[in-house]
Amino acid sequence: MFSYVYVTGVVCQLICSPLIGIAIDQVGLRSSKLISTSLFTMGSLLFAFANRRTSYVLFPAVFFVAVGSLGGLVCNCYISSWFPKICGLLLAIHSGAYDASAAVSFIVVQTLPWLSLQTSFILIGASGAVCGILMAMFFLTQHGNQMVSLQEAHEVALDKKQSGEEEEPAFKQVDSEVARIIGERYPSLKSCLLSWPYALIMLYSSAGNLRFSYYNSGLCRQVKESFSNDQEVVNELLESFSAAAMCAPLVSPLNGLIMDLSRRYYNQKLSCELEDIPETPSDEEVYWTHMRALFPTLMILPTLTLLVTITQLVPGHRWLFYFQFVADISFQTMLARLTSTNVMIGFPAEHFGTLMGLVLMGSGLTALVQYALLQTPIQVGNGVMLLISILLYVAPLFYLIKRR
Repeated sequence: MFSYVYVTGVVCQLICSPLIGIAIDQVGLRSSKLISTSLFTMGSLLFAFANRRTSYVLFPAVFFVAVGSLGGLVCNCYISSWFPKICGLLLAIHSGAYDASAAVSFIVVQTLPWLSLQTSFILIGASGAVCGILMAMFFLTQHGNQMVSLQEAHEVALDKKQSGEEEEPAFKQVDSEVARIIGERYPSLKSCLLSWPYALIMLYSSAGNLRFSYYNSGLCRQVKESFSNDQEVVNELLESFSAAAMCAPLVSPLNGLIMDLSRRYYNQKLSCELEDIPETPSDEEVYWTHMRALFPTLMILPTLTLLVTITQLVPGHRWLFYFQFVADISFQTMLARLTSTNVMIGFPAEHFGTLMGLVLMGSGLTALVQYALLQTPIQVGNGVMLLISILLYVAPLFYLIKRR
């Protein structure tokens, strides 16, 4: 039953994400954060008071927690956009903390064995309410820096110029040129949705989400099959997987650092090209050079999941499962940050919430395939995952083609 509750939570979270994006774009950050906090708190309380007789309550509980936590996460993404030089690093740390929250129950059980499950959920709901309200009231504005229109952004830049608060000229030229090109390339939401870059995001995000969520929901079955239902080994490995989730905050900064260093390299390259007046690059070249900063992460993702899939074909080795745990957590963290960073730097900021929401909805609809895969033999599921791992190489190959 818990596998179905988990899958239901993942699917509902992602399918409802367009509503979150529209609310952020149309209603505003502060109101959306307060609504998300209310849903999260309500879901936590439902978890706290669920029991054997009211087990059906787990389904609405996971729905409220899933939607509320995702809404809060997307709202918090805008804070990192206030620090463009380390945007990727902040997004990654932030995502790592979100991913590592899955290990909270493991930490509580190990450090506070006398604390009941009901009390722990009540405390989680209460702390979530307090933190969410404080964040909405004191850290989030109604719309945020990244939700202003290009004209408003131009006026802000003009004010800074008049007051003498200017950025480094070379990088300022790159940022303004990229902003101009993105604005002209995507004048409307429809133009964003019908573009090749957005289609690639939908492809790797949906396929990647199916890959890691199927791994998580089918892990118990995979371990039992690999070790012939040896319950002691099964319990040990499942506990190790919970502990591995705590490594997400360690992986996230590394992922963010890779993205930031790559973006800095390509910004410097663009700066040199733009200063070379006789051979000024076209708008198309500038845009794809700007987007190529994501190429290293796009290559790492399919490599990780391909290695996980291959090691699943070799049963009976504990150390392979430990490797899978680290690779799966790394893949999950990197995929989330790659998706949000891609949408943030590749499209107009005023459409971020809606575009991100639709990407997550596509991932949720794709995740429905899990229901069928969980009913098939493990070998069939592993074969499908192998095909998905190969499919994930399409995005970096497309970037290589555009590079030429």
